[in-house]
Amino acid sequence: MKIASLLAVWLLFGSSLFAQVMSSPGSPPIRPWGRQSLPDTAEPTGSNYDVNIRTDYGARLLLTDTQGHRCSFATDEDATCAQIPTASFGDNSISEPDSAPEDGPMIEEHELDLAPPAHGSYSLEVLPANRESYWINFFCQGENGNAHQITNETMKVNILPTERHRYQVTVGPECPAGFAEGALGRTGGNAFPLLSYAFPASFNLKVPRGQPFHFVIVYGARISQTTFSADLNGTSIASLFHPKPETIESVEIPLQPGRNVARITAAASANQPGRTDLFTMGVMPQEKHP
Repeated sequence: MKIASLLAVWLLFGSSLFAQVMSSPGSPPIRPWGRQSLPDTAEPTGSNYDVNIRTDYGARLLLTDTQGHRCSFATDEDATCAQIPTASFGDNSISEPDSAPEDGPMIEEHELDLAPPAHGSYSLEVLPANRESYWINFFCQGENGNAHQITNETMKVNILPTERHRYQVTVGPECPAGFAEGALGRTGGNAFPLLSYAFPASFNLKVPRGQPFHFVIVYGARISQTTFSADLNGTSIASLFHPKPETIESVEIPLQPGRNVARITAAASANQPGRTDLFTMGVMPQEKHP
């Protein structure tokens, strides 16, 4: 009963806060409980925009700006953001009352926040944290009241121990629809991407035999679900995908030994030219041991 009550309060608070931001132009950006305050030197002066990234304990994050400055963290104890003072880290997790430390939190949530004078493009890498999956959500609000949220609705992005997932985040007063994209196939924030990918990092790659392969795909705000198609080696695999605007999805693909070609196509409408991404994946033979 305690768990249900706490969960209801948490969901109510979170949904009402997002609704307030979305419906009130000029309202302040999200400042959730538990976040560390920005240094005095980073407080905005007449500016009111914000980018907020939330994830669970399955992700270790590495943020890098265009100058090579870094901010990395997986827990409160190892957060290192001195090189990017406008970035701040918080832990919004909720534990059941009277629970023991070894029980862990009932709800896990880490938060990375970028506020003025942060501006420009940032690379965000996700590394696995002793788990096979993580969830991640992106939110931004602009000075003119624009707001966008890119969500991982399944609350699960698969990640292997050897993988790094790469996103690109654009921070600024405009809060464009493409403010968060996958690093592969991205358009640069101010355009309107249809498809981009946090994984893989290349359109041509080799996959060890027996290792599962998946796309981590970011669907753009203007994508039309009815124009979406995907095929593998000439056979439709569109049913594996759930293309919904401004969402992130992890999709496992059944590769065959040898050369595989995947084709993914989307458009903003049936009357507009679409975008087609072509992936070539070679499944390597298993190593022979004497």
